[in-house]
Amino acid sequence: MRVICLDIGERRIGVAVTDPLDITAQGVETIWTKGFEHDAARVVELCRQYETNRVLCGLPLSMDGTEGYQAERIRAFAARLEQEGLIIRYQDERLTTKLATSVLLQADVRRSKRK
Repeated sequence: MRVICLDIGERRIGVAVTDPLDITAQGVETIWTKGFEHDAARVVELCRQYETNRVLCGLPLSMDGTEGYQAERIRAFAARLEQEGLIIRYQDERLTTKLATSVLLQADVRRSKRK
């Protein structure tokens, strides 16, 4: 079963979906935030479209593992999605930017193409 993957920010929510075998994920949409209800409704629509009830939310933790303001916002949004019957999991986002940059550098991707 596919997984909807969310990168939740203040202004935008990046949405990716896994292939049916959960091997890769591809970006499918950017949701411009308009409030929990609107944003949650769009995520629910995407879950229906991709025939899944599984959602993975990136969770920005501090290096010591504590949760800050943004992590609290993400958990609140995820709680709203759970009310719709979706199964929520979290992915620790610590050091993911460094890892992605390292992979792109090893692949010799130019700076202008890395974003």
